[in-house]
Amino acid sequence: MALLLVLAANARRLWRAFRNRRLAARPEKSPSLAATIWYERVTRMLARKGRPKSPAQTPAEFLTCIQDDALREPFAKFIQHYESARFGGSAEDAQRLPDLYEEVSNVASR
Repeated sequence: MALLLVLAANARRLWRAFRNRRLAARPEKSPSLAATIWYERVTRMLARKGRPKSPAQTPAEFLTCIQDDALREPFAKFIQHYESARFGGSAEDAQRLPDLYEEVSNVASR
C-alpha cells in the first residue's frame, strides 16, 4: 500500500521522466521538445564540468563565454542544430543532437 502511495504521489514526475527518455531516444517524434531536452542535458553536463550557464543567457551568449576553442567548436555545432530543431522543427537536426552531445561531452571531459 505504501508503495502505491509513493507511486501515485510521484506519477507526474515518473511520467515526465519516461516521456523525456523516450523523446531523447527518438527526437524525430517531437523535434522541438527533444531539442529542449538535449539542450538542458548539455547545459547540466557543462555546469558539472565547471562551465555553468546563467539562466538569463541565450545559447549564443553562453557560447561566447566559453573560452576553450576545442570546446567552443563542437558546442557551436550543437547550438546550431539545437536552434534549428527547437525553433524550426527540423527532425533531421533533432536526430543529430545526441551525437553532438557526445562530442561536446568528450571534449569537456579532457
